[in-house]
Amino acid sequence: MKRLNRREFLKMSALVAGGAALAGCAPPAAAPGAPKPAAGGKLEIFSWWTSGGEIEALNGLYEVFKKRYPGVEIVNAAIAGGTSSGGDMKAVLQTRMMGGDPPESFQVHLGGELLGSYVAAGQMEDLEFLYKEEGWDKVFPKELIEIASTGGKPYSVPVNIHRSNMMWYNKKMLEGVGAQPPKTWDEWFALAEKLKAKGQPTLAIAESGAGFTAHVFETMMIPVLGADKFKGLFAGSTSWEDKGIADALNVLKKALDYANPDFLNVSWGDVNDLMVNGKVGMIIQGDWTPGVLWSKKFQDFGWAPAPGNVGIYQMLSDSFGL
Repeated sequence: MKRLNRREFLKMSALVAGGAALAGCAPPAAAPGAPKPAAGGKLEIFSWWTSGGEIEALNGLYEVFKKRYPGVEIVNAAIAGGTSSGGDMKAVLQTRMMGGDPPESFQVHLGGELLGSYVAAGQMEDLEFLYKEEGWDKVFPKELIEIASTGGKPYSVPVNIHRSNMMWYNKKMLEGVGAQPPKTWDEWFALAEKLKAKGQPTLAIAESGAGFTAHVFETMMIPVLGADKFKGLFAGSTSWEDKGIADALNVLKKALDYANPDFLNVSWGDVNDLMVNGKVGMIIQGDWTPGVLWSKKFQDFGWAPAPGNVGIYQMLSDSFGL
């Protein structure tokens, strides 16, 4: 019954994440109904969600599943560390897969991370049957299904949709220098000079594990390359030797002069504390940020698109697959 259990976990994940609300727009193929007698056994799930807000979200998924299948023990094999998007988890996962001992389900970003690695290597199960059974093929946004699919078949179930190219700023620090949220990188550097004159770093950077700076760098490439050429970097139609890459790297190099000086010792999970404690003026990361800041009882922040990113929605979606 292990196969049934893991498929049911994906159903519950989608329902908790909003799939049920979407399905309400069309006749559902199968409603949850009352809890069914559950088979025993364990359900091991890999993820990189280990910080406070992430753990709460993951536990929410698990609680719904446990109510429906109380006889199944969930083994939460969340692994922290590595790159910003679960480098250590991915390393362990790959070792397990190569050894023929994969977990029942695991977290993966939609898009190239899913399709260009695990799916291309034949390591994931086609979920077309589940999309049709639950009616997701009719209610999920077409664009979302496309980045979960190859050959017309979806391979994972999204549990969120984030805008990742956002800027979150400390209102008091910006007000202290009479500044408004910068709309361009030129405006950003002008603001950074004002904060630097007061001995205040502007940009939060976390590099105790690789990944956070790459996230920030993406928001610098977008205004230089434009949305289409930026997407082309991952589709193969834009060369990584494009002059715009060097131009964006120069923006990053200059911006690091205005970052927290201890960035080599700061992890992604700790970066929000820099703003809460007044040590940086802003953070560039996705729209999961306010939930983390609110959980830390910090309210005095504002938000805007990252400089040069007005009108551009850079999507990031976590998902679970088999």
